[in-house]
Amino acid sequence: MNCYADLLRRCRAGGEGTLRTKAYLRRLGNDLPSWVERGWVTAAGQPAILDHVAANVSGVRRAPLAFAILGVLLLGTGVILFFAANWEALSKLAKLVILFGGMWAAYLAAGYAMARTDRTANAFAHALLLLGTVLFGANINLIAQIYHISGHYPNAILLWSMGGLAVAWLARSQPAAVLGLIILTLWSGMEIFDFEWRFHWPFAVAWALFLPPILLNTWRFAAGTAMLALLVWGVMTYLDWDHFLAHRASDRFAVAEAFFLVAVALMLAGVMMEWRERLRPLTSIVQRFSIVAALLSLLALTLGRAHGDFLWSGSAFAASAGLKAFLLAALFVVVGLGVLVQRRTRDALAPAVVRSGLALLAAILILILVSLVLPPNGMPQLAVYISFTLLYYAVVIWLIYVGYQRGDPFRVNAGFVFFVLGVLLLYFDRLWSLMDRSLFFIGGGLLLCAGGYALEAQRRRLVRGLGQREPEGGAA
Repeated sequence: MNCYADLLRRCRAGGEGTLRTKAYLRRLGNDLPSWVERGWVTAAGQPAILDHVAANVSGVRRAPLAFAILGVLLLGTGVILFFAANWEALSKLAKLVILFGGMWAAYLAAGYAMARTDRTANAFAHALLLLGTVLFGANINLIAQIYHISGHYPNAILLWSMGGLAVAWLARSQPAAVLGLIILTLWSGMEIFDFEWRFHWPFAVAWALFLPPILLNTWRFAAGTAMLALLVWGVMTYLDWDHFLAHRASDRFAVAEAFFLVAVALMLAGVMMEWRERLRPLTSIVQRFSIVAALLSLLALTLGRAHGDFLWSGSAFAASAGLKAFLLAALFVVVGLGVLVQRRTRDALAPAVVRSGLALLAAILILILVSLVLPPNGMPQLAVYISFTLLYYAVVIWLIYVGYQRGDPFRVNAGFVFFVLGVLLLYFDRLWSLMDRSLFFIGGGLLLCAGGYALEAQRRRLVRGLGQREPEGGAA
C-alpha cells in the first residue's frame, strides 16, 4: 500500500477535482497526522504532500489568468462602445485601420508574451489571444456593416467560432477554445430556432473539431465547456423536435430514447477514459455532464406527454424508419461499450456496484428495444410508461448509493435533485387531471414541505458522512 504515491498521482492527474481546492488542502492538513500515526504515510512525506498539493491549488495558479481575462473583456467592451459612439465620425479607412490594427496588435503582443518563460506572462499571453479572438468577431460584424454585406447572418457567427478554433489549435489557447465553443452553441441556436433546422448536425461536426486540442492539452475548463455546449445543443434540439413532432408521439418518444443512448455512450466513454493516464483528469467532467444528460432524457421518458398521453394508436403514429435505424445503431454501440467496461472492471474493488449499474442499463436497453417493436396501441404503451418510471427511480437511487460509496458529493446531490424533479413532474403530470384543483394544490404544498425537509436532511447527512469517513486500505 503506497498512500503517498497514489495521492501524488491523483493530484497530478486532477482526480475528481477535489485535490486542487483550498478546502481539500485544509482537510488534508487535518487528516495527515492521523494517517502518519496509522502508518499510511511517513512522517517525512507529510510536508512533501502538503507542499505539492498547495503548489497545485487551482485558485492560486489561475489568479493571474482570471484577472487578465477580466481585463480583456473590459477592453473588448470598450472597443465596441468606442465604435458605437464614433461610428459616423470615422472614415472607412480609419475604421479598417483601427479594426485590423487592434486585432493584429493583440496577436503580436500575445506572441511576445508567450516567448517569455514566466507564468504571469503566459497568462497574459492567453488573455491577449482571447482579446484578438473577440476583436476578430467584432471585425466580421463591423466590416459587414461598413460594406453593407448581407446574407445568412448565422454564418458570421460560425466564422467567428472557427477563428477561436484556429487560435486554440495554433496557439494552444484554452480561453480561445472556450469562447469558440460558446459562440458555436450560439450559432446552432440561431439555426435551430430562427431557421427551423430540425437536427442541426453541422454543430456536432464543428464541435468535434474542438476535441483534439482539448484532449491533447488536457484542458479541464474547456472540456467542461464542450460538454455543457453539447448538453445545451441537445436540449435545444429536443425542444424543437418536441414542438415539431407534437402530433407524432412515437417519433417524439424515439427522440428522447435516442438522446438517452447518446448520453450513456458518452458516459461509458468517460469511464473508459480512466484507463488512459493522460485523459484521467477529464473523466469526471465527461461522466458528470453525461449523467445529467442521461437523467434528463430518462426523465422525459417518464412523462405522459412523451407517450402521447396513451391516446395514440394506428400505423400512422409508428416511429419513422430513420429514427428506428438510429436507435438500433445506438443500441449496438452502447452494448459494445458496456461489454468493454464490464470486462475491464470485472476485478475492480467494487464489482457489485458496477454490476448493478450495468444491470439497470441492460434493463433500460431491453425496454427501448421492446418499445420499438410494440404495436402502437394503448395498453403496451402504458406498460412501457410504468416501466420507464420505475427504472428512472431505480437509477436515481443507485446514483445516490454509488455517490456515497465512492465519496462523491456530486452524485449524491444529483441523485436527490433528480429524485425531487421526478416526484414533482409525476405529481403535476398524472394527478393534475385526477384530483380536485384545491386538493391538488393543498396536497402539493404539503408534499413539497414535508418531502423537501426530509430529503434535504437526508442529503446533508450523506454529504456530511462523506467528509467524516476514514480512508480504507491504501486508497488515499
